[in-house]
Amino acid sequence: MHRHCVSTEELLKDRMILDRAGSRHFFNVLRLRSGDAVTLFDGKGSSALFQIAKEATPSSAVLERVGEVQFQSPPLCHLILAACISKGSRMDWTIEKAVELGVSEVVPILSRNSVVRISDPADAEDKRCRWERVATDAARQCGSDFIPKIALPQSFDKALARLSETSRIYAGALTDDAVLLRDALARDRNKSRPQSVTWMVGPEGDFSPDELEALRSANANLVSLGKLVLRTETAAVYGLCVFGSEWL
Repeated sequence: MHRHCVSTEELLKDRMILDRAGSRHFFNVLRLRSGDAVTLFDGKGSSALFQIAKEATPSSAVLERVGEVQFQSPPLCHLILAACISKGSRMDWTIEKAVELGVSEVVPILSRNSVVRISDPADAEDKRCRWERVATDAARQCGSDFIPKIALPQSFDKALARLSETSRIYAGALTDDAVLLRDALARDRNKSRPQSVTWMVGPEGDFSPDELEALRSANANLVSLGKLVLRTETAAVYGLCVFGSEWL
């Protein structure tokens, strides 16, 4: 079943018309025709089955709802990925996989040791818009009715100040005091189920010494993923798989 993201307002209508870009995608790319069924979702948990009307054209796809709007409950745990921005298309890949693994929010971080630098606010907004498109496409393809919130790229200090409000923070670290992730989770299973969990992933060379100290001061759990040094995007997916199996 083909899926397409629309606004909540459009989803609630009995009849709607896709914009020109969406219409061309349906007819020219997906090769859909009148009478074909598609699922529309709003990225906030709601979805509904629609049918392409007879009068639809490649430039104006008219859709008619044929079922009730369905609502999917959000995950019991609000899982946040706070990852240092990796080079090139690696961040796109990270966000795509994060959506597939059920994250609720992505916070791109600029650490002191990050190779990627963003100083222009317009550039930061452009990157967020791109990552939002990546997240929307990933949600459409994997069947999720939720699209995670993508924050603007921000400094480590700003991100930590905000994320310190979450129930628990786990941060990958290459330090001697880092505890194996499996041991940290075994220890924390005696605690109540967290409402929110942040998984922080540093740059290739790890967080800077002062950033690691800031994490300790924020009562973050410094954890190790084993003897091998993983790329930023690999560590991000590793942690999300573990946390997802634990709480999602």
